[in-house]
Amino acid sequence: MLFSSNPRGRNEEGWNSGRYGVYHDLESWRRYASAAGFVELYRPDGVPRERQPWLASVWRTAWRPEIHRFRRDLPSDQASPFASRREREMTEGIGRRSPAPRREDYAVVDGSQGPRRDFRITVGLREGWDAEGRVYDVSEAVRTARAWMSRRVGASLPALSGMFTRAEVTYAWPRPDGSVGSDREPVAVFTGEAVHAYLGHLPDHEIEAMLNELAVELGAALGQERLYVAFCDRTWILDAGEREG
Repeated sequence: MLFSSNPRGRNEEGWNSGRYGVYHDLESWRRYASAAGFVELYRPDGVPRERQPWLASVWRTAWRPEIHRFRRDLPSDQASPFASRREREMTEGIGRRSPAPRREDYAVVDGSQGPRRDFRITVGLREGWDAEGRVYDVSEAVRTARAWMSRRVGASLPALSGMFTRAEVTYAWPRPDGSVGSDREPVAVFTGEAVHAYLGHLPDHEIEAMLNELAVELGAALGQERLYVAFCDRTWILDAGEREG
């Protein structure tokens, strides 16, 4: 079981009165807890928003093999009443798992060898140019990319796949008075490869077009004007430019 009581906020993190905290809204905290394998049991209600500076909620763990492995030997009438049908199905399937592969079982997949084509998209997580701008969690970038991938696959189009990491870009610049300024900014970095087995039939310009399309989706979702893209031995910048209104 998990009881959590977190400071409520706008999905930001930083110092407040000498204490460093991460401030979530309810929707984001639910996403994080669910992604970590928890199922929500209770959330207090009936209290006005202005009297809820903290997010209090009670959770339980979802199915985990290392915890629930013993269930496969229990009669069905002794199984936990909290187990969902999906949990019971997964538990019952433990005994039917295939044996682990042996070293000699591995072989190169036909058609998987080809030129390496790496890519990277770097997008800021702080909205706008203001130091007080909203700082997004990297999960927002993940959600945006997954939605983009799903739309393309649903339309029978190829899609990129890769991994997100949160990083900090550090930089410096000369000031007019001759001094030097420096700062850092949180960023989300999406990296991967156009795997030959799945995307080897696509020419470079089609991979670049997908990278630009995904980068624009990320930039719009995270409030970024400038996006940095790299593919193979090339790099380029996408900029939203001046906009009216």
